[in-house]
Amino acid sequence: MLLEWFNIKNSSDLIGKLWAKLVRGRKNLEQELNAINDMMYQDPLELARYYIEPDCQDYNPADYESEMELVTQRPIIELIEKFFNKDNMHPGDDQLFVLSDAGMGKTTLLTMLKLAHLTSFWPKQTDCVLKKLGEKTLEALKEIPSPRKTVLLLDSLDEDSTAYGRITERLQEILNATMNFKKVIITCRTQYFPKGDDNSFKRPDLIDIGGFLCPVKYLAFFDDHKVETYLAKRFPKKFGFLKDPKKEEA
Repeated sequence: MLLEWFNIKNSSDLIGKLWAKLVRGRKNLEQELNAINDMMYQDPLELARYYIEPDCQDYNPADYESEMELVTQRPIIELIEKFFNKDNMHPGDDQLFVLSDAGMGKTTLLTMLKLAHLTSFWPKQTDCVLKKLGEKTLEALKEIPSPRKTVLLLDSLDEDSTAYGRITERLQEILNATMNFKKVIITCRTQYFPKGDDNSFKRPDLIDIGGFLCPVKYLAFFDDHKVETYLAKRFPKKFGFLKDPKKEEA
């Protein structure tokens, strides 16, 4: 399937071309890149250089680790492209949750999507706003001029101080405040995410929160191939025949 939203053949192609465009245009994007660095606490150029796209699945991988080979997985950017192109059928259709344990790539994924926007892989008429969830987030969203033309990326629900002890109520506030945006992606650590209400579809990839029936995906663990691919990027062979002790240690 063509990634119509990103205007490329596949997500691997996106990652390679995105890095190349960032290197060529980083002077023009310096202000935006610094803002991402300050917000997400990571160097976006460094991130894009070594990025390995994770797969996603409908079930929490921590619950089914011994049956990984039986769980259907797909590249997360391919799934997001389908989500971006999907029509809204009911409240919550435009609000996707991406869950995982700590350190599995939720923040990195949203950063890569924002970088794809900055490097013009998105439709020109569509804006993208990346924010960390916090006390002032919902007020800041009111200042966005064209929500129906804006994709909203909201990171780290589990670190939102206004959600402590009232996660379901906070989610309801966020869903109500973002329902008029073109598309919304919200990330959260799995263990902090509520179970939601029982939905009539009885599907693990949907969660009902106060009448919003939202899609949910879990980031999958890296398999051996992805680990080797990352190590090859991070510690390339210097002379072709010598082993890198840092790579062997990793």
